[in-house]
Amino acid sequence: MIDILIVEEKDQIQRACSQLGPRVSVCDSEMIALSILSELSSPIVLLNHNVMKNGTPEYIKMLFGACSSCKIIVIGDALSEKEILSCLLVGARGYQQLDQLQKYSSRLVEAVDTGEAWITRRMTALLLDTLRNC
Repeated sequence: MIDILIVEEKDQIQRACSQLGPRVSVCDSEMIALSILSELSSPIVLLNHNVMKNGTPEYIKMLFGACSSCKIIVIGDALSEKEILSCLLVGARGYQQLDQLQKYSSRLVEAVDTGEAWITRRMTALLLDTLRNC
């Protein structure tokens, strides 16, 4: 069974992922989420970008500090490519727009659980270009 931790202040992600069932934990505090995460084994974290906004990349680093094997997907409302890229560069496995989450949540979780990334081909190209230019 896949452990899923949702980190958000409102119930937007939780409502969109209702079909994922009992394997989902929800936390509305970024600090409590770190504590919960340290007790899970290789969870998938669905992180609402609005929780930390511009501090999301730094928070992603903190999540990895609590659980190095977690797989983080950033959920947001039409984030810019720059915002998505900054999250991917610190280790996020992908990005999903909130308004499309209900449609893709099951496939997203399955794909990420099997080691895939959840990003568009355009974001893949931008990521590769950025890494090549480092």
